[in-house]
Amino acid sequence: MQQYTSAFHFLSAAVNLRPTRGHIFMLLAIALTYLDDEENARQAYEQAVTLEARDPSVCLNFAIFLYNHEDKDGALKMINEFEIRMVKFRQSTGADLDSEVIENGAKLAALLGVDGSVFRKKNGRNRLQAQDDTAQIEEPQVNPPFSKQDPEDPSVKTESPKREVTLDEDDNISELPDAEEEDNGELLASAHLEFQEDREPKKEEEEDHDDESNEDELA
Repeated sequence: MQQYTSAFHFLSAAVNLRPTRGHIFMLLAIALTYLDDEENARQAYEQAVTLEARDPSVCLNFAIFLYNHEDKDGALKMINEFEIRMVKFRQSTGADLDSEVIENGAKLAALLGVDGSVFRKKNGRNRLQAQDDTAQIEEPQVNPPFSKQDPEDPSVKTESPKREVTLDEDDNISELPDAEEEDNGELLASAHLEFQEDREPKKEEEEDHDDESNEDELA
């Protein structure tokens, strides 16, 4: 609920800055709907439909809002307006609406008993498919062939150029830590510790044996 309250304050400020943007009023109406402010949400939807005459989804959102609040007459009026604007959108752009918008419109039309033939895709394409078609027309990028001096060509064998190592480079190389030597050192140290632990009992036995031999000699 807190996020819708924050959205309401943000969109209220946006409406004051851009009072002619219908989409802002539609988003404000959605936020008010989640805040259970039916009256102000209805007014915001009415303002959005008046200001935004191109986008059909504004009418669809308003129609769904009216249907959810048991205003079937108002929802029927808005779904008819949605159909009219959708036809104009198809004629002016040559594309179709998003599939989710069309599916929601078809569901609401079925609930209201409206013929949903207008919700069938006329050209069998939507915006995403149209973009994919244009993307296929573009020529693929072809990498240039390997040159004779290109070291990445497996068929061409080139000798790596020899370079002299200066004293400064030797210093830099010697300063770099060698991970393998450090790892091996740690392994050798741990093995050496284990070896010392294994050897300690034997040393004690040897010392005891020497003490016994010394006692025998004294006796």
